[in-house]
Amino acid sequence: MDTLTLEKEVLEALQCIKNGENFILEGGAGSGKTYSLISLINALTEEVPDIRIVCITYTNNAVAEILSRIENENLWVSTIHEFIWALIRKYQNEIKDILVELINDENEKNFKKPKYFSEDLISKEYFENLYVDYDEYYSVTPNDENRVKISHDHILIVAEKMFEKYKKIADILKDIADCVFVDEYQDTSPLVADILLKHLEQSSKKNVIGFFGDSM
Repeated sequence: MDTLTLEKEVLEALQCIKNGENFILEGGAGSGKTYSLISLINALTEEVPDIRIVCITYTNNAVAEILSRIENENLWVSTIHEFIWALIRKYQNEIKDILVELINDENEKNFKKPKYFSEDLISKEYFENLYVDYDEYYSVTPNDENRVKISHDHILIVAEKMFEKYKKIADILKDIADCVFVDEYQDTSPLVADILLKHLEQSSKKNVIGFFGDSM
């Protein structure tokens, strides 16, 4: 790709990545932010073919649009919740530790105790033979398959606390992605910003975070 044909904002973002600096690419509604994002990914992969890029966005429609316009085996495009779950789901022991903490927190109203649970506090032993899954609704009452579930509204809360508490998850994310691009960042939970801008700093490994969106 001829860099002379790229937009000024894309060239500036490209330079930020080369310098190892995080960046924000701003644009109003209809200003072609997705086009800029795709142009940047294509320019990056042409210059550095093996660069690993994660692009997280808000809807499945946005995922499909980006994937339809880029062919790159080192690109992972996903909704935010699906990406976060893919990162943390295998760390069941750590998820259960965080669930115990959240359920026992009187100020945390989103994490209810199991049905018919009579004790004041829940313990880690409660989850001993259970698998924590991600589903449409929240329930820590085991189903017939010995699974409990956290939902769309809970997963980012759990993940943010996991990234804060366990440095190894920050290392793992940076091993997966040289660059993490957040599309339509204005629709993204502040918990995601905390994960990417604060908790990832626990890891000494390098990567670049880019935000694309409209602050207005």
